Amino acid sequence: MLAILILGGIVAWFAIDRGFWSHRESDLAAELPQAEFERRVRDYLMEHPEVIMDMANRLEARPRAEDEAART
Repeated sequence: MLAILILGGIVAWFAIDRGFWSHRESDLAAELPQAEFERRVRDYLMEHPEVIMDMANRLEARPRAEDEAART
């Protein structure tokens, strides 16, 4: 379940992050066929696997930060 949430977050991040599509100003994510978009996301993750761990760490830290904020 956690892996699905992380992957969904990654896909959403890439879909809205214009820096990922730096070679054009237009919304390339909307113009790409689904298979091509998925291939690009997979290629990026294979080249930068640390992104998944960073996201997992951030996801795990969020409830702790919310608890701390609620205590203050």
